[in-house]
Amino acid sequence: MLGIFILSLLSYLVLKYYKLDFLLLNLKVSLKHSNDFLVGFFWPIFYWCLYEFIVAEIVENPYQINASFTANNFSDTFLFLLRSVLFEELIFRGAFFCLICYKLSINYAIIISTISFGIYHWFSWELFGNPTAMIVVFLMTGCMGFIFAYTLVRSGSVYISTALHLSGNLTNILIFSKDYSLGKQWLVKSFADDPFLPNPWISISIIILHYTGYQFFTFLLLKWYLAKRPGLDSLFKSHDQSN
Repeated sequence: MLGIFILSLLSYLVLKYYKLDFLLLNLKVSLKHSNDFLVGFFWPIFYWCLYEFIVAEIVENPYQINASFTANNFSDTFLFLLRSVLFEELIFRGAFFCLICYKLSINYAIIISTISFGIYHWFSWELFGNPTAMIVVFLMTGCMGFIFAYTLVRSGSVYISTALHLSGNLTNILIFSKDYSLGKQWLVKSFADDPFLPNPWISISIIILHYTGYQFFTFLLLKWYLAKRPGLDSLFKSHDQSN
């Protein structure tokens, strides 16, 4: 948590120095921000629970509750994921992201954030030496980085992007045990190997929905939900006109 505190302090100082501290007003809790957080939090849960339970039925390998999973396991994993999400949001979509948006352009900021977020996961997941995994992870995490950055730009606040990020990690890791480095979490598959292999067309559909479906439908949802928001660019223009 010390690292998050230092990053938060540094972010505040950067915004204050460049006279962008008016953006901190968007951290204020409001009905709009509460709705943003709820949309961002529950959408990943809905999508991934629907996907995982349907696929589990197709391959005849249902999930079951991990009997050895305890409240301490839950709190440890939750706090670990919360810290990692806050750290990543501060690094990739924090004060420096807003500074690039203001000084250069929003498009530059989104591109830089997207690419750096994808490359960052090569290090965090220790993928060097495995080119295939590096490409796949770069595309997957880069796409999510783009969506998080786009959401921040369109909404003008961090609430919905942070909620999406946190909930996506919680659902995949804490609920469905997708991060093997953290061990088995709340739900686990009944069998180590799927008892039934569907026909190739269904298998291809499952792969597409896993690697691109969530990104695609999330982008469509956000594009609709945030269609009438003023966004960061309007905040910058209003600020410049008032000074």
